[in-house]
Amino acid sequence: MAATTVPTRADILVPETLLKKRKSQEKAREQRASELRKRREVLCPCKTFRRYDLTLFQANKEKRTVIFKRAEKYVKEVSVFKPHPRNPVNVLIVSRCRAREDSSETAC
Repeated sequence: MAATTVPTRADILVPETLLKKRKSQEKAREQRASELRKRREVLCPCKTFRRYDLTLFQANKEKRTVIFKRAEKYVKEVSVFKPHPRNPVNVLIVSRCRAREDSSETAC
C-alpha cells in the first residue's frame, strides 16, 4: 500500500497555548468545586446531597432578601435629599434659572 500523507491523530501536536488554557481551566474548575464543597459543609454538615442543595438555596435566598431590604432602605434615605448636580454646566443652568425666578415670576 502507498503511504498516506494525511497525519493521524497521534501525529498532530496541540498548540502550547491550548494546553496552558486547558490546564488553567481545569485548575479553576477544581478550585470552584472545592469552594462549593466547603460552603456546603459549613451550611449543612450532614452527608446527604439533597440536603446540601436545599440548605445552599435557602442561604442564598436569605442573602438576597437581606440585600434587597438594604437597597430599599438606601433608596428611601437617598430620596429624602435633593440630588446635587455635579456637572458644572448644570450648576450654571440651575443658578441662572433661580436668578430668573427671583427677578421675575416666569420659571425656566
